[in-house]
Amino acid sequence: MKRLFPLLAPLALFVFGCDPATKSSPSAPPPVPSPSDDNGLKFAVVGSGGKIDLKSENMSIEFVGTKKDGQHKGGFKGISGSATLVAPAPGAQRTSKLTRLNVEIQTDSLFSDDPKLTTHLKSKDFFDVNKHAKATFEVTKVELTDLKETHEEVKITGDLTLLGVTKPITATGTLTSDKGLLHLNASFELSRKEFGMNYGEGKVDDNVKVTVVIGRKK
Repeated sequence: MKRLFPLLAPLALFVFGCDPATKSSPSAPPPVPSPSDDNGLKFAVVGSGGKIDLKSENMSIEFVGTKKDGQHKGGFKGISGSATLVAPAPGAQRTSKLTRLNVEIQTDSLFSDDPKLTTHLKSKDFFDVNKHAKATFEVTKVELTDLKETHEEVKITGDLTLLGVTKPITATGTLTSDKGLLHLNASFELSRKEFGMNYGEGKVDDNVKVTVVIGRKK
């Protein structure tokens, strides 16, 4: 089915219902895709100059923490930032289209699969949201590790600032950019102790898996 996409990321997507007369008209506009899919995200639309405005509607940051008797999932609802795509020049060395990515996270927007855990994670034992209201991630390098027919495989390196501590992290994932839309799915593991989260040592595992998704799949 042919899809018609909006030109600006901040604009909401709508599904246009058609009456019988519209259905039979050859000039009727095709329906616009639903604003969300399985991951609950809207399209990440590439605007002027290849820039994509990022927010919680088109980007998700989620984590999984583990312990001896199980695991918990969580994430953040307050996300803002931007990304930039630049198509490589013809004949130039193969590089990723993604050239820039900066994200700011409101730590008080944290959620988890358990209300009591959410409250604890916001406390001084973990994210200390009253003292450290923001976390940031700024990409310093994007490497194209493989170019497939339908997508790029990339390695993204950047500086993560959390609890006032800045550490380099490297994520790996896949990037698809087609018809003015971006979809990125990347993940990495971090050591919470490196950022000063020492609570529950011996009971709560140190490494936490983080998954970042930009844009819904078409």
